[in-house]
Amino acid sequence: MSASAADATPAGVLQQVSATTVAHAVTSPMTAEDYQQMQDSAPEVVVIRVTNVKTEVGTPADKSVNTAPLMVTAQAAVIRVIRTATNLKTGSVIYLLYGHVPPSPGQSSFAPIPILNNNAEYTAYLAGGPADKNPYRPAARDQSFVDDAAPANHPGTAKPTGPIADPALLPSPDNPTPTGVPRLTRTNLAQFAKAINTSGHWGVSIANADPLPLQTSGQGAPTLLAYYPASIRAPDTQPKVLVYQTGDATPPTPTMERALIIDNNGRLLGDVLWALRNPVGQTPPPLPIWHWLSYKLEVEDPGTHVAQAILLDGSH
Repeated sequence: MSASAADATPAGVLQQVSATTVAHAVTSPMTAEDYQQMQDSAPEVVVIRVTNVKTEVGTPADKSVNTAPLMVTAQAAVIRVIRTATNLKTGSVIYLLYGHVPPSPGQSSFAPIPILNNNAEYTAYLAGGPADKNPYRPAARDQSFVDDAAPANHPGTAKPTGPIADPALLPSPDNPTPTGVPRLTRTNLAQFAKAINTSGHWGVSIANADPLPLQTSGQGAPTLLAYYPASIRAPDTQPKVLVYQTGDATPPTPTMERALIIDNNGRLLGDVLWALRNPVGQTPPPLPIWHWLSYKLEVEDPGTHVAQAILLDGSH
């Protein structure tokens, strides 16, 4: 199996693996300093959203491992890059391969590398990858995939929402490319999010998650324009934003662009006006006024001056 970024391997294809060997269980005790050193020396440190996980029973090279080992293959989308030796970018699709060896009786202190949860986000400490024609592999043993927002021993716990820390790290119609904020468009966006029509209703699936509803107008399908994952400097509670065009429009009617506000658990907090776009050659309409506040987003429609408030903690 070979690993690749999104530009080299079609998204959604998880290559088959013949599992004949699995790494031995770690029997020597590990200290916090040991883990920190491995994380600090990992050549790849990225935040990933897992989009596909498969496990299959592997055969150990000898009989020193008493419990049934597994080979784990996974596909993930990179949503934030902290450092990379293989030129990963936000929006890259990567492949992972590693062994998961449950602890044997009498080895209860041994912590195996966890099996990743589909649609979950992790800070990943990795090695390998396209540079040496291998899949990416864990670089810090059982601390290679860290869900910073979940309490210890509860990886499925929902992440906290609101308040945000720095409104400057969030986009707005008059500031669509804030400094230091990742932005997926075109090819990278198409690999990460897809518009889906289900029984006549349009939605968007982000990293293969359940679709979130989109508004439509005219006869055309909605068009995904941009996605803003959280900046590396942002807190865990920072919302994400997806901008889309609602459909087509017949001139002189302007086309409408809207934005989904999404929390860290993938829940839709609100759908607000992003911009109206006149046909080429006509005077652009005024942009909506966005105010990012600690616990809410306020959006004022430039035509009606009616304000819409989106509460960022998910309350009503």
